[in-house]
Amino acid sequence: MKIKKVSVGDQVSEALKDNILNHTWEPGDKLPSEGDLADTFGVNRLSVRMALQKLNTLGLLETRVGDGTYVRKFSMAPYMNEIADIYMDEKHLNDVRELRNLLEGEAMRIAVSSSTEEEREELRQCYEQYEEKRSQLKEDVDNERLMDELAEADFEFHHQVIRMSHNDLYIDIYLMTKKAIVSHIRELLESRIRKEILWEEKSGKREDEHMEIISGICNGDMEALKRARERMLKIQLIPALDE
Repeated sequence: MKIKKVSVGDQVSEALKDNILNHTWEPGDKLPSEGDLADTFGVNRLSVRMALQKLNTLGLLETRVGDGTYVRKFSMAPYMNEIADIYMDEKHLNDVRELRNLLEGEAMRIAVSSSTEEEREELRQCYEQYEEKRSQLKEDVDNERLMDELAEADFEFHHQVIRMSHNDLYIDIYLMTKKAIVSHIRELLESRIRKEILWEEKSGKREDEHMEIISGICNGDMEALKRARERMLKIQLIPALDE
């Protein structure tokens, strides 16, 4: 096996990354200057500059011209969004559905016992924003822009549920796959919204899964949460108008 040579720049990069991972530097902290880092590591400034550029590319650092270099809160979301189109066909959208079912279901379970009243109020506000967009779409159901805005509002509602789990990994995964999830939400909306609106107008009734989720979390009703989630993700059929 050949011995792999590691450049000085890569060694400095690894040392800087270790300081970030072990929380010597936290997100938002400003790093020492290139000159100070060069002195600390006993290397030249070019090696430091190459190390900083590498960590900038990885999204761990942010260099601000005329100001300095800061630690960033790392997220895989930008990288995942670049390849999200892979998940837009029917097979992969089913995969997204299963991911949502797992993440959202577990987040709801945790939120029942661990969410704060402030977080629940934020969920209600997300619901109100969703309802506002839905009301606008009812007046112009073929408006593509309003459909996009409704899908985004729906995502924010579910994203708040995920945040209420207080699980950073769940939150990161949900944001990483945002583009695919929003596409899945939009597909669901397109297939059901016209039927729902027609049913409401004819019957005066409405199945409101979002409100059922809020109520289920507040009341600790796991069965109600499960039913609401499954109807939402599996596209429960709207009853026939003559029933």
